[in-house]
Amino acid sequence: MNNNDIDILIVLSHMGSGGAQRVVTKLISEWKKNRIKVALLIGNGIIDPVYEIPSDIVVIEHTRHIAKKSYFKISGIYTILSSLFKLRSAIKYYKPRIVLSFICPSNLKTIIAASFIDNVKIVISERNNPDRQDFPFYIKQGRKLLYKFADVITANSPGAIKSLKKYVPENKLKYVPNPVCMPVSRNFHLNDKGNFNILYVGRLVQQKRVKELLQAFILLKKKLNNVTLTFVGDGPQRSELQIIVNDNSLNEFVKFVGHVSDVDKYYTSADLFALISKYEGMPNVLLEAMSHGVCCVVSSEVNETAELIADYENGFIIKDCSVEKISEKLYEVIINKKIRDKIVRNARESIKNHSIENVLKQWSDALEI
Repeated sequence: MNNNDIDILIVLSHMGSGGAQRVVTKLISEWKKNRIKVALLIGNGIIDPVYEIPSDIVVIEHTRHIAKKSYFKISGIYTILSSLFKLRSAIKYYKPRIVLSFICPSNLKTIIAASFIDNVKIVISERNNPDRQDFPFYIKQGRKLLYKFADVITANSPGAIKSLKKYVPENKLKYVPNPVCMPVSRNFHLNDKGNFNILYVGRLVQQKRVKELLQAFILLKKKLNNVTLTFVGDGPQRSELQIIVNDNSLNEFVKFVGHVSDVDKYYTSADLFALISKYEGMPNVLLEAMSHGVCCVVSSEVNETAELIADYENGFIIKDCSVEKISEKLYEVIINKKIRDKIVRNARESIKNHSIENVLKQWSDALEI
């Protein structure tokens, strides 16, 4: 691919596990089918990608992740300046029509690096509600100061759009939901042991309340023996969670499978999906679970779920995320098969506007490609 063949240069900090990474992978695949030429500039090159990148996609190594504590040290400042120079050099070399960046820190770098380069449209994508996201002060201020200089700002939830209106011209804002590939069918079954399978997919971090979910499961086991809990994903809390499992002799019933490239088989064998985060953007994992017809239990603090979940219609919402209340909600869902069956039937139907075809059209409109 020649350096002047690029239509879209995507900028991303890494290709490890994450919602933005999953969306980027889907977009690259679909744009490739439509003969839109894409290059991918990521912070750690192709080291340990969780999601498969097509072999003919140009992957540019940018600069490695900068630890938060290093930003104001001489080494950190040098690394940031070097990073901006490399990013700007790559944009000038590949001459893309569009630079598309994902996630706030990368967005800020992209706006600075791409400024005053002729014939390049700067598009940034916000993946969480800025009002609820826990970034350092200087990142939050940078967002308020710099986002307005991008040509287009996309967000994957109405809540994020509303938040961004405080400091970004409304005509630059575009709501583009996350895409989901709808499975052809859903196999409803219990596993071979006749257990009821509870599934969590995502990072094992405090934001996701995975420890509270595990503690709620421990309470649930006192009422129901035939339940299992599977964690798909990894993160800094894994070792702590494993200790809790060991201490309660639950290794037979709680499984940690780490990062996997094929999550579909876990959705297919799941009976209930739990997402009780403190905040989210528009969760890919929730869309994927609903597309597979899995009954979903979601925290009301994930404001964007109001766009997806109607309580007792196509999912269940937890308003009190204490361990006891989480356990009570899980128990309620498990024993009410009639309501659960209705939820499952409605879930797939309610997210059809998130199909890859519909979302791809919205991306095309936002990018004008």
